[in-house]
Amino acid sequence: MNINFDIVIIGAGPAGCSCALALNNSGLKVALIDKSYFPRDKICGDAIPGKALKYLKELSPEFYTTFLNYSDKLSIQKTAFFYNNKQLEYKWKLDAYNCKRVDFDNLYFNFIKYKTTTTIFEGVLINEIEKNKNGFKIFSKNNELVFNTKFIVGADGVNGITSKTISKNTLKNKHSGMAIRTYYKGIKNIENNRTEVYFNKKFMPGYFWIFPVSENLCNVGFGMKVTNIVKKKITLKNAFHEFINNSEILKEKFKNAEIIDNLKGGIIPFWSKNKIISGDNFISIGDAASLVDPISGDGIANAVLSGKLAANQIINCFVNNDFSSKFIKNYDKDLYKKTISEMKNNLFIQKIISSFPFTLDALFLIKGRKN
Repeated sequence: MNINFDIVIIGAGPAGCSCALALNNSGLKVALIDKSYFPRDKICGDAIPGKALKYLKELSPEFYTTFLNYSDKLSIQKTAFFYNNKQLEYKWKLDAYNCKRVDFDNLYFNFIKYKTTTTIFEGVLINEIEKNKNGFKIFSKNNELVFNTKFIVGADGVNGITSKTISKNTLKNKHSGMAIRTYYKGIKNIENNRTEVYFNKKFMPGYFWIFPVSENLCNVGFGMKVTNIVKKKITLKNAFHEFINNSEILKEKFKNAEIIDNLKGGIIPFWSKNKIISGDNFISIGDAASLVDPISGDGIANAVLSGKLAANQIINCFVNNDFSSKFIKNYDKDLYKKTISEMKNNLFIQKIISSFPFTLDALFLIKGRKN
């Protein structure tokens, strides 16, 4: 079956949904395709940071309200940082929440499905993409569906087909991290309005986390920069358990805790300006554009932002009938202008901590005195 669209968005995570939402009143015919059926799991810390909520509110007050009214989430006011049996606490200025990504993504996806004119395709795996003079021809598995489109938005992650066939980006170790996570019940001394982050000099730059997601249920995980994983020959699963067993605080917390899921892992594509994120008739957003914060590991905020900025650029392309890479570069400039200052600073901090782990000792000493 051949189907024609002005725009095809491949990937229905927060980036793809944000782009579809921003295009809703444009008058353009938009398709949103995902290889999975929703709800589907997503390996993540399940934190929805204040900046992401700020961008969502700007994009759609209606969806923002829908999320605020969603009951299965926790309001997070602070984060406790632990290092060498010392503790610092930071109170967040913006509202933030913890919500399982399987639930958040499903809520967002269904909002797009039922509240916009976007045509939805679930469970459709894209196998091949061909460039032609009119844009692209997109083939699903076994050629069951063939999409003809003027414009493609790659929102299918760092290992998606758009990265492999259009932008042809390769993820270097120095620009990536790896993380594993699971869920526990019965962790002791958990405050439902507080996330916990643990550092260990052996596993830098990286951290172990405990993020409560509902009453008596926590997302627990560990992530680290790939360069250092390779250099130190670290096995994430072993490091995860070592964090718990070598910390008196964590050993006590997990004494009677029950693990309720397998450890699952994923790649973290850190923000990098050395990526191809646009071209003729094409834009990458979210993880496909490597926009994850190199310090916090948050990718949702920049996913929402990039989806919105991509939609603005795409509308301009149709208004001006200009789909050239030169014109679309305005998206790159706009995105990097809005992210480069914070991301560059965080990359610098990541490098400092990686090269000089003792800086954490100084930080905790100075901040501890202030506290």
